[in-house]
Amino acid sequence: MNKDSRWQALRDRLKALLQRTKVGLVVLPINSRGYLGSEALIGLEKILLANFTGSEKHCVYFDEGIRFEKCESIERSLEERHNCTVFVEQDSRVIGGLQLADLAAHCLSIMLLEALGVISKTVKAGDYSGYDPDLDITIGFELWATLRYCFFKGQGPTIEELEANPVDSLMFDTGSHALYVSQYCSTELRTASEARFSKVYLGCIH
Repeated sequence: MNKDSRWQALRDRLKALLQRTKVGLVVLPINSRGYLGSEALIGLEKILLANFTGSEKHCVYFDEGIRFEKCESIERSLEERHNCTVFVEQDSRVIGGLQLADLAAHCLSIMLLEALGVISKTVKAGDYSGYDPDLDITIGFELWATLRYCFFKGQGPTIEELEANPVDSLMFDTGSHALYVSQYCSTELRTASEARFSKVYLGCIH
């Protein structure tokens, strides 16, 4: 197996792992990168509050180079209220979950850039997609179809709701459970983030 094949095999393995992982997203503009640490902790607390009871123990790992300033109160709240221990300046060669997080961030950023109109790219649907393999689909749709089951989300519809509205009731709330849009985001970035990630459709897409 040559080098390119080994990298592709590793990437495919990471994609398979990602599809069995729950995903939450923090959106922050690049010109506010210095606030990434504190904003990520705020987003983490939102996701924990929405999805966990507080009795579970959590270990959270942040990659090297992420700045944390004036975060002591947030870290204390995470530890006391959510049984959460934060580890900073971690090496992704040692903490494999960071590589998985990088892949998730890469995929989600492409989806967001497409929603903003920054990129426009199509790919072939391919085999086993449920579509004509030669059909051109947008890269954002292809990534969304792959990741839509991974997001933290609200409780599913009841039988009564399905009977009353069988189409719309298949939309699940992910904005309250998986998405934190930083206070530093512009209106345009906030609007695009919420439009792309605040709801997810879990019915058949074929």
